[in-house]
Amino acid sequence: MKSMRKQMLGSVLVALFLLAGCKPVTTFGGVPRAKVYRTIISLSPSTTELMSLTGIGLKGRSNACNFPTSYSSIEVVADLKPNYEKIATIKPDLILLDGDLYGAQEIEKLKQTGATVKIFDATTLEDHIKELYELGELVSGEVNINEYIIKLRKNIQASIGEAPPKKVTAVMVIPDASGHHMIAGTKSFQADEVRVSGATLVGPDSSKFEMLNPEWLLSQNPDWIIVAGQIKGINSDPRFSNLAAIKNKKIFGIDQDICLRRGVRADKFIYGAHKIIMIGEGKPQ
Repeated sequence: MKSMRKQMLGSVLVALFLLAGCKPVTTFGGVPRAKVYRTIISLSPSTTELMSLTGIGLKGRSNACNFPTSYSSIEVVADLKPNYEKIATIKPDLILLDGDLYGAQEIEKLKQTGATVKIFDATTLEDHIKELYELGELVSGEVNINEYIIKLRKNIQASIGEAPPKKVTAVMVIPDASGHHMIAGTKSFQADEVRVSGATLVGPDSSKFEMLNPEWLLSQNPDWIIVAGQIKGINSDPRFSNLAAIKNKKIFGIDQDICLRRGVRADKFIYGAHKIIMIGEGKPQ
């Protein structure tokens, strides 16, 4: 009888072991997962970057997704608009996208595929971190994502802990060859990144980039100009020659993708911008 019971118990344990090996069933702390997603499409560059943290592959991406380059061979299922036919063929169970890039009608149509649609639209670093945790839970990628969050928080705390000797202001602009430059709003994700880096961002009362009014910029006369891309388009614009930031050479450019995306390089933006501002304000790093 004891031998039979041992055999039955052993069979049950083996079955449970195999089941656990086939499909993750718990999150940290032993809380059961509602579902673990594996057929995943990313329709924006920032969410593709975030997925690279998880170590999990994608079944589809947008044409603009250029980082990391290891994802370049993944099928393109969106250009300016989603290719709904291709998406339906893949039958994704999870679709990731940047809320700034898609309208309500497009999002509703994506939901009709039966997939869960996860929208990323953080306007602060803390909300960005919260969205990272949520992504980790959806795809069972908490460990890798947490490693990045630790690094990001380290850069945030280091930058906040060593502020410039005086209050400084900054604008972030996207240059345009025809002179129609764009400027980041004070409620944007970029505004929080600039704040952490050591400056107060001035701009329109918006969570997005808006058209830059040259007269307004001259009236604000910010201490710093952060350019999403090459500084030439702003530095050589004669309308801005009297700005203190131009005269004092307090203008610098950061890779446009790093500036504009809520991706996996926010730590690099904070580190780089903070270092430049601190050196420019007379406190070498």
